[in-house]
Amino acid sequence: MALRSLSGSVAASLLLASPASAQWTYISLHPLGAAQSRAIATTDTQQTGWAEYGGDQHAGIWSGTPASFIDLNPVIATSSFGHATTGLQQAGFVIVGGVQVASLWTGTAASWTDINPLGATSSYVLAMSGLQKGGWAVFGGVRAPGVWNGITSTWQDLSPPDNTEGLVRDTNGTQQVGYSSGAALLLRAFLWDGTAASGVNLHPAALGGIASIAYATIGTMQAGSAAFPPTGLFNAGTWTGTAASWVNLNPPGASDSQAIAMTDSPAGPVQAGYATFAGFPRAGVWYGTAASWIDLHSVLPPALYSSSETRYIFSAGSTLYVAGFAYNYVLARDEAILWVSAPECSDGSDNDSDGRVDHPADPGCSAADDSSEKGVPISALGWLTCDDGVDNDGDGLVDYPADPGCREPLSFTENPPCNNWWDDDQDGYTDYPADPECATGWDTVEHVAGAQCGIGYELGLVMPLLWWLYERRRERARR
Repeated sequence: MALRSLSGSVAASLLLASPASAQWTYISLHPLGAAQSRAIATTDTQQTGWAEYGGDQHAGIWSGTPASFIDLNPVIATSSFGHATTGLQQAGFVIVGGVQVASLWTGTAASWTDINPLGATSSYVLAMSGLQKGGWAVFGGVRAPGVWNGITSTWQDLSPPDNTEGLVRDTNGTQQVGYSSGAALLLRAFLWDGTAASGVNLHPAALGGIASIAYATIGTMQAGSAAFPPTGLFNAGTWTGTAASWVNLNPPGASDSQAIAMTDSPAGPVQAGYATFAGFPRAGVWYGTAASWIDLHSVLPPALYSSSETRYIFSAGSTLYVAGFAYNYVLARDEAILWVSAPECSDGSDNDSDGRVDHPADPGCSAADDSSEKGVPISALGWLTCDDGVDNDGDGLVDYPADPGCREPLSFTENPPCNNWWDDDQDGYTDYPADPECATGWDTVEHVAGAQCGIGYELGLVMPLLWWLYERRRERARR
C-alpha cells in the first residue's frame, strides 16, 4: 500500500514544483501502533480513512489529532475502510468472508450497518452528501454505478445501457459523477442527476482523450482526469457539464496528475489531488487552472516524506481542510495527513505586500476569516483602489507600495494629479519627478499650496533676485 520509497539519487528532486503558500500547515494523523494509515475524507471537525493493525485495515475516524483515532472495524469483519463522513455519519465498506459490503457507521464500531443492496454480491460506498451515498454494487458479475437514497438507503442503479463496469465516485446530494465503461471497455467519465436516463458522457474524445474518470462535483463544475496520447498518462482537469468543456490542469513540469476532490470556497472552486514530478506524486490543490497549482507536499518535512497524495477537500468559510497521506521513507509506511489553510487575514503573512499583516492591521481585511488581504469594499465609498489587486491606472504597477500614485493602502486612486500622465498646471512639466511642484507621485496637486492663482512656482523662485536687481537700479538712479 505504500506510495514509493526514496533512493538517495533522487533526494534532490523533492524540491521540484512551486512552493505551497505560507498559510498552509499539516498534521500527521498516524495513530500510535498502526503499521500504516490513510485519511480519505474530512470535514472541518472529523476525518475518516483507515489504519492498519496486524496486517488488516481498520476503518476509523479522527478529530484532528493522532490520539483521537477511533477504530470502527466491526467484530464480524476482517478489514474495513472509511471513505466518507458528514461529521456525524461515516460510510465505506467492510470485508466479511472475503466479500466487500457497503457500510455505514455513526462513530463507533458497534454502530456498523450493512447497506449491501438486495441481490448484490458485493458493494462499496465511496461518497456521501446528506442522506445520499454513492458507490457501486455488483449484480450478475457486472459492477454497476449507483446511489443509496434516504434514511433507508434505497439503491438506485445509474448504469448506462451499455455499461460493463462503473461506479459513482462523488455526489453533492443531487448530482453524481464517476465513470462507466462501454462495450469497448473504455473508461468514460460520467455525470448523472439521480437517474440512469440523466447520464451525460463527459469523456473528451473529441480532444483526443483515450480514457477518463470524473472524481468530484460541486454541481456547476466537475473534476477528474483524462488520459491523452502519446504517453497515455492521466492529466487532472475539470468540466462544466459537457465533454467539450474539458480544461486541463496538469501543472507545468508534471508528467501526470489527478484531480480527485473539489470544494466550493469564497475564492471559487478548489480542486485537490496530486501531480507527479520526477517520478514522485506530490499532493496539491488548484484554483481552476494549471498555473494555479499549489504544491502541498512542500509543507511536509523533506527528511521524512518522499511522496504524497490528497483524497478529499472541505471548505469551512475561507479555511480549507485537505485529507490524504504521505509516504514516510524513514519508517517505510504511509501516514494519514491533514493539511489546513488559514485565511490570508489570519495567517501571519503580509500576503499583499502592503506592509500590513492580517486583521485588523490590514485595511483590506474586514474580518479575521477573510480569504484575501485585498479588495474589500467600503460602504458608500467604493473600493480601496490602492489595495484591490488591480492595475487601475494602467501603468503596469499594482497597489501600494508598488504604484507611486498610492500613498497608502487606504488611498482611493492610483493616479492623482502627480501620477496621471497629464500636465495639470500647464507649466510644461508632467507628473513626479519631472514637475518640481510634485514632491511624490501621490501628491494631489501639481502646484504649490497658495499659488493656484498667483505668479507661479518657477517665477516665485526668482522673485528675490529680481527684487534685488530692481532695488539696485533704483539706488543708481538716485545718484
